[in-house]
Amino acid sequence: MNKSYAILAVFLALLLCLPGAANAQSPKSSPEYNAFYTPSPDHDDNGDGIIDEQDEVAFDGYLPLTLPNLAKAYWAVGALDLDNDDAIDNYLLITACDVYAKYFSDDFEWAKIRQATRDYIPHHLAEMPTKFSAMLRIRLGKYDISKKQYEVVEESQQNSVQKIEIVSNSETQVCNFSGEIAQYPKNIVVILNRPFSLSYVPVDPGIAELYNIEQRLLNRKVKLNYNRNIYLRDAYLRIKIKLVRYKETIYLGKSRAVIYADLDGWDVFADQELTKPLYTYKVDVKKPKQKVRLNSPYNILSKKPVSEIQSKSSDVSSEGVAN
Repeated sequence: MNKSYAILAVFLALLLCLPGAANAQSPKSSPEYNAFYTPSPDHDDNGDGIIDEQDEVAFDGYLPLTLPNLAKAYWAVGALDLDNDDAIDNYLLITACDVYAKYFSDDFEWAKIRQATRDYIPHHLAEMPTKFSAMLRIRLGKYDISKKQYEVVEESQQNSVQKIEIVSNSETQVCNFSGEIAQYPKNIVVILNRPFSLSYVPVDPGIAELYNIEQRLLNRKVKLNYNRNIYLRDAYLRIKIKLVRYKETIYLGKSRAVIYADLDGWDVFADQELTKPLYTYKVDVKKPKQKVRLNSPYNILSKKPVSEIQSKSSDVSSEGVAN
C-alpha cells in the first residue's frame, strides 16, 4: 500500500472515533437567536497528563459542537458535495492537519489522498456524529418550597425558543489558519422541531438545600449589601439535540450553517463541570408534551458533609460563556 494511503487510512479511522476539541471564546450572538456555547475540555480523562481533544468525550452520547465534530456532521446531514474538491480538502484540513500539512503541496500525492477520502466518506456516513450538546449559563432565583422548584430569573428564561445560534468556534484556529473555511461554517443556527421553554427548574428539596449551601459559600467573597442580585444562583443549562437536515448557509458577520434538529431534552447542572445535576428533561417523542423526571442524588455534594464542601470563587469567567 502506498505510504500516503496507509497514513490517511489510519487518520480517517481515528477521526471517526475522536470527538475533537476547540478552545474558543463565545462571541456576542445576533439578537434574534439564543446563543449557546460549547465548553472546552477541563478534565484529563485519559490520564495522559495533558488536557486535549482526546479528553473531550461524549457525555451520555451527546458530543460537544467543536469544529472537527461539525465537519463530520456536515456530511451526515447532507451539507456537502462529494464532487467538490474544497469540501474534501478542507475536511482533511480540519480533521487531519498533519496529513494536510505534509501532503497538500504535493500535487500527485494529494490527488491520491483526495480520492481516497472521497471514496471513504460515503461508506462511513452512518458513523458520522449527529447528536450534540451545547451549554448556557443561567441564573436561578428563590426556591419555592411548596412547589419544589426554583424560578429562572427573567433574563435567563427561555420562552418558546425554536432557533438557537451555537457560537463556539468563531476564533478557532485550524491547522494554524484562523479565517473562514470554504464549505465549513464554524458555527451553526439550529431550527428545533419543537419549541423549547424554561421558566422554572424542579429540584428535590434535599438537593436544593445542599445547592443553596454551596452557593452561599461561593458568595462569601461578595461584599454583603442590600442588593438582592448577590443571592441569585448560577446554574448551567445543557441542551441536547440531534442534527437532522441541512437547510442553508447564511451570513451574520460570519457564515453559519442552518440545520434542522430534533430537541432530545436538556439538563440543568449546578456546576460548569457537569458533575452536580439538578434536573433532567427528556423529550417523549411519542407524545406532543415532554415527560419530566427529577434527577437523583446531587452527586458530589450528597457524598460530603456540609462542613467539607469547599468554597470556590463565585466569579465565573465569561470566556466561552454566553450571558
